[in-house]
Parts: sequence; structure tokens; C-alpha cells
Amino acid sequence: MLDLRALSFIDSSGIRALLRLTTQIRHDVRLRLVPGPPRVQRVSNSPA
Repeated sequence: MLDLRALSFIDSSGIRALLRLTTQIRHDVRLRLVPGPPRVQRVSNSPA
């Protein structure tokens, strides 16, 4: 589980690190994200 609630900011480097993490975990491992505050969610939900 990755808890994003304490984040106040995330940029493209942070998003890239999260995406890299999802490609590096084993296929039988499930990654769960706890949503961050609205400001963080807006960045992670923005279209590319």
C-alpha cells in the first residue's frame, strides 16, 4: 500500500516514479494507492 495522503505536491518526476514502481513489482503483487489530497489527485488525473 502506498499512502499519498501526506503529499502536498507531486510533479512529473513523482508520477514517473509511481509508474516505474508499477512495472517493477511482481505480477502476483497488488499495489494499492491511498488517494492524496485534491491537489495531488488533480495532477495524477490530468490527461497526458
